[in-house]
Amino acid sequence: MVGQAIFPLPIKASDLAPECPDDFSTYANLAAFEEAGNCRGTPETYGVKVYKMGFCVTELASGGAGTTPDYSTCEVVYNSATGEDAEFGVDREFNLSAADSTLPAPGSYNYAFILFHKNFKIQSKLGPFADGETWYTDGTAPASDGSSGNMSTTETDYAISTVPMNSFDGGDTCDSDWSGTVGGSTLNAYLIDEDDGSIIPSTGEAGVCSGHDKVLGVAGTSFTVTSSTTAMTTTFDVSKNGTTFWVGGDGTPAGDSGPFSVTFTIE
Repeated sequence: MVGQAIFPLPIKASDLAPECPDDFSTYANLAAFEEAGNCRGTPETYGVKVYKMGFCVTELASGGAGTTPDYSTCEVVYNSATGEDAEFGVDREFNLSAADSTLPAPGSYNYAFILFHKNFKIQSKLGPFADGETWYTDGTAPASDGSSGNMSTTETDYAISTVPMNSFDGGDTCDSDWSGTVGGSTLNAYLIDEDDGSIIPSTGEAGVCSGHDKVLGVAGTSFTVTSSTTAMTTTFDVSKNGTTFWVGGDGTPAGDSGPFSVTFTIE
């Protein structure tokens, strides 16, 4: 049996970008790409630090801002107090530590969740366009207010950028939670307080949120575990999702964080 959860975390989660084309030469140049708008592409490297994963009968974070998600009502299948760095990409495999993993108890579950660090590790390239130009992430983070990107046309600059998730409004205002539907799945995401593990409030003020160090993603799913279940495989997928490309106010493109999906296969 297979269950899938998609966790969308682009720079503007309220405006999920369309998929990028397979061939960027459909754009004459960067200006043509900017005119067409943002898109979601496949990064060469995508990394997150994972703390918890599991399944729940009810939504564990429905209390909203100021409340602490109740993991005691869920089946936690992966748990690491210090977190584990998961780095993956196309045609690459990663296995979370077996010592921190366990099979869920038999039952039917309506939600899947994952708790991970706010910082994403992104290495991606944009192009080549029809004019031959290609842009590469340069190891820096794009500006949280969208004023500048983090890409260079110099291939030797190509590096992994650490991109923090500081607002679901892309830095325009502090928006600490998001909900919506993607691919038929109901999705919720929350920024988690670094001190007490509660959901931080949305201030509505200009700029990014602060005081958080983790993100909690919760996805509606249909997942059944039986007494005959002997193994579970967790697969992360960032194809046409893991990077959100956009162009900053200074005309420099950004390779930002994008959505990822998790597929749970039980045997």
